[in-house]
Amino acid sequence: MTQQKRWKIPAVDSEKATELSEKLSEELSEALGVSPVVAALLVRRGMTDVGSASAFLSPDIKDLHDPMKLTGMARAAERLAAAVIEGERIALYGDYDVDGTTSVALMTLFFNALGVEPLCHIPDRVSEGYGLNTAAVESLAEQGAHVVITADCGSTNHAEVARAAALGVDV
Repeated sequence: MTQQKRWKIPAVDSEKATELSEKLSEELSEALGVSPVVAALLVRRGMTDVGSASAFLSPDIKDLHDPMKLTGMARAAERLAAAVIEGERIALYGDYDVDGTTSVALMTLFFNALGVEPLCHIPDRVSEGYGLNTAAVESLAEQGAHVVITADCGSTNHAEVARAAALGVDV
């Protein structure tokens, strides 16, 4: 099968692109009162006007997406509320990277503010690998967890989620 069309990618004048980038960085630096380095990073991230750069640097909660539009969020929120009200044991399971560990730390603070002391599990990168693992799910169930909240992992661990369900644990 032969290709019918060929992409024609125009050459970029790198000198002009650099000049434009520097000009935009300078404008943002002055307008926002940020260092030239921060302004250059903003431009490289695609924030080339004061409005978008300002919104990035000073986000407003009203600009966040509605989390209730995520599939299953209402059901998950109801389940967690019931677990808190009924005093069920909640476990937090985060991946070993920065996203996972930070998420577990933030959720721990949240649950502590509600008077809940969650179980926390961050898997060992070498011995447990990435994502949920059956041994950890079984251990959390043995420790009394009725609900496991995953952070930065678990969405494709169908066998492990099924094992949790068999143990009476909601993930």
